[in-house]
Amino acid sequence: MNFNVLPFFEHGQYFKFLIFILTFLLPPVILLSLIAVIKSRVLIMRLTFCFILTCSVILFWARFCEPYLIKIQRSNLDIGIDVKIALISDLHLGLFKNERFLCQIVDRINEEEIDMVLIAGDLTYWPEKYGIDDLFLPFENFRIPVYAVLGNHDVKKPGPEIRTEMEAALKKYNVHLLNNNLIEFENFTLAGLGSKWNGEDDVSILNSISGRKKIIVLTHNPDTAFKYRKRMPDITLCGHLHGGQIRIPFLYKKVMPSKYGFDTGMNIKNNSKIYISAGTGEVGLPMRFLNPPVIDILNCTSQ
Repeated sequence: MNFNVLPFFEHGQYFKFLIFILTFLLPPVILLSLIAVIKSRVLIMRLTFCFILTCSVILFWARFCEPYLIKIQRSNLDIGIDVKIALISDLHLGLFKNERFLCQIVDRINEEEIDMVLIAGDLTYWPEKYGIDDLFLPFENFRIPVYAVLGNHDVKKPGPEIRTEMEAALKKYNVHLLNNNLIEFENFTLAGLGSKWNGEDDVSILNSISGRKKIIVLTHNPDTAFKYRKRMPDITLCGHLHGGQIRIPFLYKKVMPSKYGFDTGMNIKNNSKIYISAGTGEVGLPMRFLNPPVIDILNCTSQ
């Protein structure tokens, strides 16, 4: 596994680094706890080791299993447009995941009958050690058009300054990068907006679209939807929230980076439909719980 400890120390995240290192002790802790549960004759000791065993198994699952169990989430969206989309977000390639994981995502999407792939930003997470070209290489295996926008981690909010390298690599692998651009299709317009945290989400470009044309907005941060004024899209597709990443009931919403109470899946706020992917990668710690990596297959219809 590729791993570079430098980003932890650059941001003073020593506690997260300590947790990360301690997770490698989980296998022996599980084994010793299991032995203790079996052999212990004192009830209080057996219950104590049962508790330790349960916690260790949950942590092991969240650290080493669930982050790699890719889920296909299928949704039917009535938005007045007939198009089938694969939506992915928050790949976060670099520190915790690399091109091997991306290759699995590409292979799973290639098995689907869809019209296009949309990537809702945050493609990277401290990737400078490994080379953008190598991380993005699996993109060349897509057999359908791919469109992407950048997220906050791609534009140094936080992270290294890698925009130029990313743009070159995405172009090399035939991924169309949108940054406040419009792409016209026969029955709708795709608007790709820039990163909100970098102040690049220029929603005014929607005003130039014909009033009769349907609009799909691709952006990273769902909070961008609260900037719409004159022209409202038919749907906004985004990510950013990771579904809370470690989705402990009732608590995960408190760590979601949104001002407006968004959650994964379909949201209707500010008189607009916003569909939010839970993403496929991780930041902070390489853990997911009750929230596996997801590829959203969106069957948009005009029914």
